[in-house]
Amino acid sequence: MTIGELLKDYRIKQGKNQREFIAGIVSQSYYSKVEKEIHRITADDLLEILNHNGIPVKEFFEKLEIDPNQWQIDKINKLMEEITKASYSEQAIDQIRKIREKVKKLDLNPELKEEALLIIDGFIELEKDDPETFDEKLRTKLKEKIFMMPEYNTHKLSLYANFIDLYDFDSNLQIIRQINKVLERKPIERQEEILFAIVLNVLGQAVKEKKYDKTDEIINWPIVKLS
Repeated sequence: MTIGELLKDYRIKQGKNQREFIAGIVSQSYYSKVEKEIHRITADDLLEILNHNGIPVKEFFEKLEIDPNQWQIDKINKLMEEITKASYSEQAIDQIRKIREKVKKLDLNPELKEEALLIIDGFIELEKDDPETFDEKLRTKLKEKIFMMPEYNTHKLSLYANFIDLYDFDSNLQIIRQINKVLERKPIERQEEILFAIVLNVLGQAVKEKKYDKTDEIINWPIVKLS
């Protein structure tokens, strides 16, 4: 059962119309589309609706049969959106470090927090221009912990698309070979869109590093059709 379906089920059982059920937490037009699975609801708004209607959060999650850490993940993802915006500012590193402090203070699953902090450190590393300041241990840890995975999801692949410049061409070729094997078996949402960006970035690296003999492999990557 989806979030929209489950919310509708609870609403009907309580004998409420949509306006009564959401109590102004979100607009009725937006909520109507949530029930129809046209729009997604944020973690904060969902929790507020559940609390307003006396719906036990644990019970709701159990009926959904989804990852119980999902709402922690959503909080992290919101902060990651802040980091993406911060990376375009002139004080990028300072702003990203402030966001890192926010994550450190969050009450999160320890593994999720460790991974989030590692990713944020990766964004800080991206801002460095002087090779003498590069943290090679951090770059290796990111590659091993996040990008060389037995499984991938949209979030992990999007992260890699952002972090390509942390690695040289040969390292990226190794990573995308791994991605290729995994996604041939188990495709993910928005796969072609993200992979296309990855391919273009890695091809640019191949040209920059004059690795022309290896570009055919990327262009003919089975899970991406370049037109």
